[in-house]
Formats: sequence, C-alpha cells, structure tokens
Amino acid sequence: MSKFIQILLLLAFAQNAFATEICGQDIADGLKYRWCVDHNPESPDVLYIMHGGGGNEHSWRESKLHEEFEQAWREKGVAAPSIITMSFNEGQWLLNDLAPRDQASASGKVSVLIKPVVEIIMPALEAKVGGVRGKRMMMGWSMGGYNAPVLSLRHPGLFDSVALLCPGLGLVDPFLPPDQLERAIQALPAGTNAETVRRVAAWIRHEFETKENWARHEPLSLARGLQKTKTKYFLTCTRDDEYGFFPGAEEFTRVMAGKTSVEWHPLETGGHCAQDLATTSALHNFFSR
Repeated sequence: MSKFIQILLLLAFAQNAFATEICGQDIADGLKYRWCVDHNPESPDVLYIMHGGGGNEHSWRESKLHEEFEQAWREKGVAAPSIITMSFNEGQWLLNDLAPRDQASASGKVSVLIKPVVEIIMPALEAKVGGVRGKRMMMGWSMGGYNAPVLSLRHPGLFDSVALLCPGLGLVDPFLPPDQLERAIQALPAGTNAETVRRVAAWIRHEFETKENWARHEPLSLARGLQKTKTKYFLTCTRDDEYGFFPGAEEFTRVMAGKTSVEWHPLETGGHCAQDLATTSALHNFFSR
C-alpha cells in the first residue's frame, strides 16, 4: 500500500471517528421512545444528552456544541465518551413519577416515568455500548436542564458529573394565583419574556396538575432535601435568559454548593442558551477530568 493511500485512509478514519451513531425506537413498559447511540469503544465513559423542548434524539448531533466538543477531544487526544440520547412525546417531555396516563388520552399527556427510564431504558441503551466501564455523565439544556437534575437528584450517585446549560430551573411558582404569578414574573431579571414564562408555567400546571405533585419534582425542592451526593455539577445561564431561568440556576448552585462540587459560570448577556468560548472550554474540561 502506498504512503499516499495510507494517509488518505488515516484521514478518512479521523473524519469518521465520531460517525458511528445508530438510532432506533423502542417501547419500555408501554412508553414509546426514540434513541441514538454513538459508541466509542476506546472510551469507558458514557455521556447522556438531555435535549431542549421541541428537540429530539438528533439534537446533539445537529448542535454547534457537538462540533466544538469533537474538535476539543481530538485536539487534546482525549477519547470521546460514548454518547446516548433519548426522546419522548415529540420532543416535549418532563420526567415524573406520577400515575401512568393513557397515551391517547384527551388531555394529550404522556407520562415519561422515571422508573422505566432508569430500570429499563438506560440499561438497554448502555448495553449497546458494552456497559459503563468508567464514568456515567449527563448534560441537559433548557427542558433537558429540568430532566437532568430530576433524574440525578432522584437517584443520587447514579451519575458522576452533570452539566446544566440554561437549565429549566425557576423560582416562580407556577401554581400561584394569577395576580401573584404576574408580580413574580415582573420581578425576574431584565430580558425575561413574560409571555414565555407564562407559557412554561401553564405547561407545568397542565402536566403536574397540583402544587403538591410539582413540589415532589421541582429540582430546587429536590436539591434542598438532599443531604450529600458524589455527583458533581456544572451550571451556566445568562442573566438575560428570556425564560427567566437565571435566578433558579443561581439558587440551585447556592443550594448544592454545600452538598457537592459545583461549578457556576454565569453570563451577563446573550439570551437563552448562549455560550462563550471560555464557558464551552470549562464545560469540556468538566467532562474530560
């Protein structure tokens, strides 16, 4: 084989080193879900990706952050973890442990229950990468920034590292009476879109139905009730996040600081889910340690 052909083969391998993704769909305990797995046999680690609202199992592959991470892994000579993504209910889903609902019900609700996710779906997806031989990690943004802490706080120690980007963490109680809810929304930082916050609050009321149900799932409530955990956290959010998530992210950091290692990377401006180079680099280092 000529040297030229060898070089071409090496280049082709480098370009396709992260192109091993397979996708499919399955049913677990009556719950339909779609998934993608990008297996890297050179790494013992697994990174779960929790996408934002309206996204899907392909959102990670389509994101700019994915490209930046791949480049950073290559430049540092670090073996990229195997990537696992999952999606339910056309991309709009909130993890819970409420009683299962008929997926064809008039309410349109689909319960994405924590129990089958942890006991059936995760083991099935991890089996596709030969199991977790190193670290089990997770990253979620926006809606995924609600699902990720709920999953990790309900199962302390299940994940080694969890990163929350522009996370769906709010200090506004969606079950407040309308006049009090409006006052709470108006008190959020400049840049918050009041109608967006109202829409999210309505979604939570629709999904959880009662203040008591929401209190059992709300990530800040779970964080306050936690004693200690080995799971390390990374959070970033912009102060002008239009969803009004900044105060919740800041409070989550404060609450968790006495219970585990937490990195907090606030940004002043940029809008929902904005990133800068320094934060992206810190995030990559967080997962590469």
